[in-house]
Amino acid sequence: MTTGNLIPMTAHVEVRSSSSYAETPVAFHWDGKRLEVDNVRISWRTPIGISFSVVTNDRRIFELHYDIDEDQWYIEPR
Repeated sequence: MTTGNLIPMTAHVEVRSSSSYAETPVAFHWDGKRLEVDNVRISWRTPIGISFSVVTNDRRIFELHYDIDEDQWYIEPR
C-alpha cells in the first residue's frame, strides 16, 4: 500500500462477511458513484489489515485497503 493518493472512505465499502469482517468487497463509493465489484483479483494480509485488488463492473481496477485498528478503508485507483 502506498500513501500518495489514498483517499479514506470510512464505511463506504460494502462487504460480504461470514466468520470475519471484510471477507469479500461487493461495492464501494468513488467519485460520488457506487461502483459494484465484478471480481476480486487477489487479496492479501498487511501489517495493518487486509487488502484487495478488485475489478469493477465498468472494468476499472482499484485496490481496497482496510485498516483494522482504525476501522478505516482506503481506496487506490490503479
